[in-house]
Amino acid sequence: LSNAKLPKYDRKAEQVVFGEFSKTKLPVNATPTMCTFGKINGNIFLDPTAREEESMDARLCIATTSDGHVHGMQKGGNGTFSRAEILKLVALATEKGKDLRKWVK
Repeated sequence: LSNAKLPKYDRKAEQVVFGEFSKTKLPVNATPTMCTFGKINGNIFLDPTAREEESMDARLCIATTSDGHVHGMQKGGNGTFSRAEILKLVALATEKGKDLRKWVK
């Protein structure tokens, strides 16, 4: 998002100018990071491998920002996560997000 280019807009014609871009950058207020958790036979782990993904009962992806807010969450697979597990994983995703954001600049 921080590299996104906005299309040029002709106010007079009230339309977007195809193929032309403005110099205005998309305002980005926060840098979200995504943590993916997998669950196999009741065991939860962070950042599953391709092989683990094939065997997972459930997956939970959590996007957080540096202020600790959750900006997105997606659950996949047929398995479930308890309320307590989700709250624990949100806290872990927030913590790990701080480490990940150091690498994204």
